[in-house]
Amino acid sequence: MMKSDFMRVDEVVTELDVSRPFAYRVIRQLNDELKKLGYHSKQAHEIIY
Repeated sequence: MMKSDFMRVDEVVTELDVSRPFAYRVIRQLNDELKKLGYHSKQAHEIIY
């Protein structure tokens, strides 16, 4: 299986053992932080790592 540079919301839910709404909040916050550093995410439900 190929390793991705993105985590989708379902993966965040599983890895952090949190609800979907909370996972979306985490992703949004991390994407905002990455944007300030000059990175860009593809979609609101994915994070770059």
